[in-house]
Amino acid sequence: MAQPNIIFDISDKNELFRIHGVNGARRTLIARLEPDTKTIYWKDDETRDAYHKSVDAFLSVEKMVIVNTLVEGQTLDKRPAGAPAQPVLHKMQGDLTPAYLEDLLKYEPIKFENTLGVVLKPGTDRNKRSPNPRDDWMRSNVARTISGATAESRGGVHDSVRFTAENQIIARRASHLTFTSKEIYREGPRDADGNATEVTAEPFFDPYSDITKRVKDPGPYDIKGVGKIEVLWKRHAAASAGAQF
Repeated sequence: MAQPNIIFDISDKNELFRIHGVNGARRTLIARLEPDTKTIYWKDDETRDAYHKSVDAFLSVEKMVIVNTLVEGQTLDKRPAGAPAQPVLHKMQGDLTPAYLEDLLKYEPIKFENTLGVVLKPGTDRNKRSPNPRDDWMRSNVARTISGATAESRGGVHDSVRFTAENQIIARRASHLTFTSKEIYREGPRDADGNATEVTAEPFFDPYSDITKRVKDPGPYDIKGVGKIEVLWKRHAAASAGAQF
């Protein structure tokens, strides 16, 4: 079934409304625009997540360029004076360009949060955020099984590694730095209390793809570009095996 078109309007005060209801009689405020700083201030997280794609398309047609995305109550990051220039966006990956996201995570966490729609911990008060915005982000340990060629075999011998990746960021958009809640919390068998079992899925970009070459024995590792993991086991696998969960 075709989805109805969503109609927007911008007031003379640069307020962004959704127009709906019979004959367009209802106007719902969803965001505030600041053309001078090229910033959009969403009413709240839920509104941003529900309308961001439609609003992006609308503003493109209106030839209004938005560089900064915030939720009301937030202020722009103060990029450190000694920080390097932002990496150029890949023309196909856009704002999911790995180098760009890694730069935001390090130097502009508020922009990172809003670009990917990072989920906040339950009970987080937007008016009383932590001094470090990263401390308010929802995270989860993710269990993974990866199969791949060993370093010694040059592709002839495959191993499987089972491990948990710690403190993975949960967000609305999947990237090489984030998982979506649907990827992590798919419903599985339910326990005696009726709670669904948590299982995991593949992220957008897999930083663990060559993990079989980088670990040997069970135990804790802290690997550059991956972070802290706990290897549960490693054993030989069929050469045709792929990633499993």
